[in-house]
Amino acid sequence: MALESGEAGAMQPHMSIINAGAVVQAMSVYDPRQIFARVKLEKEGSMPLYTYVVSYKGSSHIAQGSHSNFKGFVSTWCSHIPHGALPELTPGLYKELVSKAYGGEFLAVPNKKNVWRKSIDVGGNACVVVAIQTER
Repeated sequence: MALESGEAGAMQPHMSIINAGAVVQAMSVYDPRQIFARVKLEKEGSMPLYTYVVSYKGSSHIAQGSHSNFKGFVSTWCSHIPHGALPELTPGLYKELVSKAYGGEFLAVPNKKNVWRKSIDVGGNACVVVAIQTER
């Protein structure tokens, strides 16, 4: 990642930093010490743990990741689905899922605390992703 000096010595990133499976979103101006503090918190387990249940045509895959929020970390539940975990998700359909993964919104599941759900149309069938904030 390239950094440039900005006003008052603050650094401006050109792209996001990927560390420990989480993306630290690029900010227009920030103190680099904030990123290192965030990574330290993440490694110490201070970030919430999210469990993602991905279901497609009768099969499910479960993934977990510690992040500041459940919404933007598609790589945790989408990018690392093991081959065969969702047997009906062919390579072509997997590419379709990846292309649509950031679209749509997670909606709160009624009468459930810290549980969200989104449905993505993949090959004419619903791929359902449930995100659950999991206690440590």
